[in-house]
Amino acid sequence: MSVSRASTVPASTPPEAAASGPPAAPAAPRRAGVALAVILVAQLMFILDASVVNVGLPAIRSQLGFSATGLTWVVTAYSVAFGGLLTLGGRAGDLFGRRRLFLAGIALFTLSSAAAGVAQTSGQLLAARAVQGLAAACASPSTLALISTLFSGERRNRALSVFSAIIAAGATLGLLIGGLLVQYASWRWTMFLNVPIGIVALLLIPRFVPETERHPGRLDIAGALTSGLGIAIAVYAFNRAAQHGWSDGVALVGFAATALLVAAFLVNETRVENPLLPLRLFADRARAASFTAMFLMPAAMFSVFYFLTLYMQGHGGGMLGFSPLRTGAGFVPMTGPLLVVAGLQLAPRIMQRTGPKPVAVAGGVLAVAGLVWLTALSPGDGYGASLIGPLALIGTGMPFVMAPMNIAILTTVGPADAGAAAGALQALQQSGAALGVAVLTTVATAGGGGVAGMADGFRVGTGFAALVLLLAAFALRGSVLPRRPSVRG
Repeated sequence: MSVSRASTVPASTPPEAAASGPPAAPAAPRRAGVALAVILVAQLMFILDASVVNVGLPAIRSQLGFSATGLTWVVTAYSVAFGGLLTLGGRAGDLFGRRRLFLAGIALFTLSSAAAGVAQTSGQLLAARAVQGLAAACASPSTLALISTLFSGERRNRALSVFSAIIAAGATLGLLIGGLLVQYASWRWTMFLNVPIGIVALLLIPRFVPETERHPGRLDIAGALTSGLGIAIAVYAFNRAAQHGWSDGVALVGFAATALLVAAFLVNETRVENPLLPLRLFADRARAASFTAMFLMPAAMFSVFYFLTLYMQGHGGGMLGFSPLRTGAGFVPMTGPLLVVAGLQLAPRIMQRTGPKPVAVAGGVLAVAGLVWLTALSPGDGYGASLIGPLALIGTGMPFVMAPMNIAILTTVGPADAGAAAGALQALQQSGAALGVAVLTTVATAGGGGVAGMADGFRVGTGFAALVLLLAAFALRGSVLPRRPSVRG
């Protein structure tokens, strides 16, 4: 399929017309590289914030007086706001300009991170964390949408491959960075870390990242309310079930409310002129399968991050008793391959020759093999013999799965729907992570807890990963995915 040339905006075009008319001329490769780096660093900041605080939770509890159950809201307040508003943030970027919303989200995220760092009470910290989630929901969908519209062809596939690896590596990097900060400084620096990154991003984005075409229309308020509340309540209900069990009345009410809100959302999306989530995004088989796989993958990966963090830091019961810093370093065998695959651009290079299906299937086989290996974990198993091998397999396989899925979702939608697709993708990932929290911790508890319960959790995580592998094998196209006309070079 031929790729059309990007049109340019004449110098005499007023700013208002340029914002809603044809996009500007393609940036030079060097400027495009800087733009990609800035976008990826900003996205890494949002991913790190979801995990970097975890190793500081004991110190936060002692300093701010959290209860054991209240402490979970340091993480949940962020994830509920983030997951509940991602779809709205994606569509708002389509309507009002992705760079504009990206900048606004980063500015608010930087301010709320500073507020979280200086919080003196539990209420202040939770409020700041919720605002962080709101800000990330505004900015995060724009990262994927900017990449998919600023690049075309092979350059876009490579950029999306790097993005996939950054997302996959972000959680493990967060554990390592969090361990360093908590051990040698304070938990507050897990919040302050975002401030200089945010300031640098705010200075560089206006210079190197061009604004994308705006698509006039009205924001779907009814869709925003039903989807935002539905996702937020679902995340809360899953977390509640993880703490109190699947028979908990509050959790059951939450699941019922989620079902009603999702039904109302779907009915609304079929009736409005400018839907928040165009249902045509799910009409393509490969794209629908990729959405489903990206929902299940975080659920599978949660078993690795959560259970191995407990296994490495746990004392007694045959666990390793590592410090927070050593625990973070323990994930390097997983993070290293992720970054190597991204740096060498292996996934897009192979996809150019084989198409996305063989790449995703090979990556899925490696990830499943690593999880199967972890199901054999027993009390007293050493780090070298039992963890390095499976972590390396999972770290190598994940980017080969995620890159084809991201490409299948984002390279086959029109420019007007890029933000909505990116928001839907990230909302599904957040919901999948919440599903992993609830299901896997419940399974581990039912299995008696300890290392034996972790092994049961790894078995369920293996099942999730196997479903992703099946989706890649039977739903993705065997040839290179078609490319829509470029918007920017």
